[in-house]
Amino acid sequence: MRSMATPPNGEAPTSDIQILERNGKEYTEVKEGLGRILVPYVKPKPFEEVTKSVQQQQSVFYNPIQQFNRDLTILAIKAYREGLLSKSRPANTKNVAKRKRDKSSTGSPNPKKQQAQPVNNTDVSNGSQTSNVNAADEGTAMLDAKEKIGALGGDTGAPRATTNQPLPEITKELEARPKDAVQHDASRGPSFTILDALSATGLRALRYAQELPFVTSVTANDLTPSAVESIHRNVEHNGLESKIIVTLGDARAHMYSLLTEEVACGHERATHGGKNRSKGKRYNVIDLDPYGSAAPFLDAAVNAVRDDGGLLCVTCTDSSVWASNGYPEKAYSLYGGVPVKGFYSHEVGLRLILHAVATSAARYGLAIEPLLRNLQLKSSF
Repeated sequence: MRSMATPPNGEAPTSDIQILERNGKEYTEVKEGLGRILVPYVKPKPFEEVTKSVQQQQSVFYNPIQQFNRDLTILAIKAYREGLLSKSRPANTKNVAKRKRDKSSTGSPNPKKQQAQPVNNTDVSNGSQTSNVNAADEGTAMLDAKEKIGALGGDTGAPRATTNQPLPEITKELEARPKDAVQHDASRGPSFTILDALSATGLRALRYAQELPFVTSVTANDLTPSAVESIHRNVEHNGLESKIIVTLGDARAHMYSLLTEEVACGHERATHGGKNRSKGKRYNVIDLDPYGSAAPFLDAAVNAVRDDGGLLCVTCTDSSVWASNGYPEKAYSLYGGVPVKGFYSHEVGLRLILHAVATSAARYGLAIEPLLRNLQLKSSF
C-alpha cells in the first residue's frame, strides 16, 4: 500500500490518496458511511495532478447527490423497520393478555393439571371440557402470534440457518463460520432481507449490511461479470462475506425466480393437503437503482417484495424523460403518461413514476402507499 502518489514530473507528492494493491493491481479506496470500496487506480496523464485525476474518475457515481440518495434510502429503511415493530407490539400484547385470561379462567396456570384432579364424575366431564377449550384457545393464540411474526419477515425465506432446506451458498457460509456466530444470528429474531438488484460495485449492499443492524442478509446482484467480481472484492475488503450474498444474472430473472419457486411450493403444499401459505423467499426491501429508468424492473420487483407490507425503493435518473416534454413517446411507453411543461414539471414527473409503480402492482392485486420522495432522484414506496 502506498499512502502517497508521486506525479510523473518528479515533484514532491501532491496527494494523500492511498493506493492499495490486490493481486498485483492497484486500487484507490472510496469511503462512504461505513462502507469502503476499491476502485481501480488509473495513472494520471503527464503533468496532471493525482488528486484531480482520481476525483474526476470517481465523480460520476461518488458525488454528494448520489451519496444523499443512498443516505436517504438507509433512513427510509430504518423508519420502515421501526414502523413494523410499532405495529407488532400491540398485537403481541393482545395475544399475551388473551393467554393470561385463558389460564386464569381455569384457576390453575396449567389447564392439564386441573383436568388430572377431578372431584366426581360431573367434575371430570366439566373439567375436561374446560381444559380442551382452553387448550384450543391457547393454541389459537400461539398460532396468531406466529402469524404476526411471519408478517414481520420471519418467513421471507432469505438465507437462514434454521431453514429445513438451506441454499447451497448459505450452507457453505455457515460451515465456514464459527458455531457461536451461527447461534448469534439465529437468536436475533425474525429475518430481514434486502435485495440490491443492480448493485454495480456493491456500495449500497455494503452500507446496508453495516449501518442497519437488524438486517440478516443482503443480496447484491448484477448482470456484468466484471461488476460481480468487483462486488466480491469489496465484500471481502469489508469483511462481510457472511452477511452479503453475491449473485450474477439479470435482476428481473432473479426476482421472477422467487415467484416461480413460491408457486411451485404452493402447488406442492396443495397436493399434500397443506393449508399454510408461505411467503417463500420474498425480500423485505428491494432497492432498484439502475442507470436510467427503473420501469423495466417494476413488474418483477412487485412480485419479489413481500406483499404484506414490503418496501420498494425506486431511483429513476432519466429526468429528461419524465420531467420534461422533450420525449413524450418515451415517457408514455415507460410511465404510462406524458409530462407537462411548467414549473411543476418535477411534481408531475414524480406522479408519473408513482402511476407506473401503482399500475404494475395493480396487475397482481396489490396496492402501493407512497412514503418518502426526493424530487431530484429518489422515491420510496
